[in-house]
Amino acid sequence: MEEVKLFEDELYRGYLKYQVSGGGNSVEIYTIKIVDSMRKQGYGTKLMNKFLKEVKKKGILSVYCFVDKENSYARHFYSAVGFEEVKFYGDFFGNHIMYIKKL
Repeated sequence: MEEVKLFEDELYRGYLKYQVSGGGNSVEIYTIKIVDSMRKQGYGTKLMNKFLKEVKKKGILSVYCFVDKENSYARHFYSAVGFEEVKFYGDFFGNHIMYIKKL
């Protein structure tokens, strides 16, 4: 698992954990976390943009993640940063929606 961290003004703002999959052509985002006191200030978008820039340089063609159907905040976030809702999964882990972004 790899990680991208976001610092601004030398202060830690958050991280994003991901893993390369699909034979090295795609990446799955496992978690994105912004320091609680820093939420709703654009740091999630800044972190995502930093991450997308880094993986694009590595030749990654697409990024995807699974979001709980009930997590409207995360669903809105991924849509706002250009991910498309592509598939619904219902399983013993819960009901998840797959989001994907082609680079």
